[in-house]
Amino acid sequence: MFTTRTTVLSSDPTIARSEFDHWVHHETVVTLVLLGTGAGIESIVSDADKMANKLDNLAHVLWARDPDALAGELESLEGDAQLLKQLPGCRGFGLSLTDKVVDVICSDEPPPDLVRLLQVFTKALKQAKLPA
Repeated sequence: MFTTRTTVLSSDPTIARSEFDHWVHHETVVTLVLLGTGAGIESIVSDADKMANKLDNLAHVLWARDPDALAGELESLEGDAQLLKQLPGCRGFGLSLTDKVVDVICSDEPPPDLVRLLQVFTKALKQAKLPA
């Protein structure tokens, strides 16, 4: 799989946490975090990468193949309480420029298509408070 706007987090849990922290808290991008392994998620990552490319340098995809390694990081995220409750076991979620969870792709939803992925990125971008 060829991607240009996706970071596949390390299989080493310590490195994965460090990479996650870097992209979430130190890069000025909206982020779609995808979780898990398998052919289905690889297809979603590929589609998300294509959508991130359409948004130029504003969007990035993180793929955590081992979500358990990020349990502490996920628990410390901010956002609407209803969204945060949906994080355990989800397929992925969107983060705004201010690192807040703005959308969750639940495991009981159909696999996200390009429109759903664009929706996640769009919600994340809408949360940005850009100067006039």
